Amino acid sequence: MSDKAPKTIPTEIELSFTVDNLDPIIEQAKTLREGGQQELHVRRVIYKNDGDFHIRSSEESKDGETSYVISLKEDLMKQGVVSGMKKALEIDLPVSREQQGCLLDMFKLIGFKETTRFEKNRVSIGVGDVQIDLDDYDLPEGKVYNVEIEGPTEKSIYAVAHRLFPDGLPASKK
Repeated sequence: MSDKAPKTIPTEIELSFTVDNLDPIIEQAKTLREGGQQELHVRRVIYKNDGDFHIRSSEESKDGETSYVISLKEDLMKQGVVSGMKKALEIDLPVSREQQGCLLDMFKLIGFKETTRFEKNRVSIGVGDVQIDLDDYDLPEGKVYNVEIEGPTEKSIYAVAHRLFPDGLPASKK
């Protein structure tokens, strides 16, 4: 995590890895569900400059409703962190579609450039204060399946991860 950031910026803590198939994981996650379950379609565009943070523009559709979010997120990929336990500073700002466009124009003016564009389908399942996100990406190189387990502490995340994968956590695919 960046030492330069103010202490008031929230830290996202998540365990993530890529897997071969989401179907059995979704079924196991449903048995653990203590909170809600959501299915949504996400469109994202990533903007970067030479700094330690990137901008993420999200459009999320669920149940016929669309919401928009602009995020400032610590760029862990720039540091070589792709999977495993990750901690990153992140600010999420819900906005209207018009506000999203204005903010992106501002970020472009100060040097952020679009680097990545993708869509995914996500199943989110709550287990207490931990969120399991199961993502299905349709990329030009083929299907990619990703599991993210996000929570307030590493301990709570690992507790849910071991219930989700009782035979052991999978090794992440590259």
